[in-house]
Amino acid sequence: MGSTTVNVGQVITEENRVASYLNIRGPIGLSAGEIEKRLLAAVAPLGGQVEMVAAMDPLWVEPDDALIVSLMASFRRWSDEESAPLSIGGTTYAKAFPGYVAFGMGFMDQRVPVHAPNERIPIAVLNKGMAIYVDAIISTVGIR
Repeated sequence: MGSTTVNVGQVITEENRVASYLNIRGPIGLSAGEIEKRLLAAVAPLGGQVEMVAAMDPLWVEPDDALIVSLMASFRRWSDEESAPLSIGGTTYAKAFPGYVAFGMGFMDQRVPVHAPNERIPIAVLNKGMAIYVDAIISTVGIR
C-alpha cells in the first residue's frame, strides 16, 4: 500500500466553473483528513475549493494478526499456494468495521476479469473458493 492513486471519476464544466469527483486511495499513514488538507492547500492559491463527499482511512492489518493467520491457513489448505497475503489499493466494506479485513479468493494461476465486460469465473474455481470461504468461516469464529 505504497503510492496514492487517484481516479478522476467525473468532471463537470459549468460556465466558468469546473468540478471533479475524485476517488483517492491513500497509503497507510495518510488519513482522509490529511488528504483533504493537502488538496485544499494545493487548490486554494487558485481559488479552488475541496469538499470531501465521503472518506475512509486506509485499512491495514498486520500479516501476523490472528485473523490474517487463520484466513491464510484456510486459503492454503484448499489452494496449494504458499503466497503471502496480498493487499490491494481498492476500497472495501471492511473499513466500516474495526479489526476486519476483506478476504477474497485470488489465485495466482487464475486471472479473473474483475469489473470488466463478461466478468466470470470457472465453476471449478468458484467451488474451490467456496470451500475456502466455508473453511475460513468455521476457522475464524470467535477470533474477533
